[in-house]
Amino acid sequence: PGAGGTVAYWGVQNAEQAWARLMELGAEPDSPVRDVGGGIKVASVLDPFGNPVGIIENPHFGGPS
Repeated sequence: PGAGGTVAYWGVQNAEQAWARLMELGAEPDSPVRDVGGGIKVASVLDPFGNPVGIIENPHFGGPS
């Protein structure tokens, strides 16, 4: 019972800005932005139904040309 399972991560250009925007939009904090090495930052929030949604800033991801 309750939230659990897989967390989908959404690629963002700036994790801190994305985290702040999600908070402005009413998301609940789950796991704050943290550096996991290699310039990669991750965080997660909870949607209105309690589901976790992750964000990831990864300089190794290719962006739009």
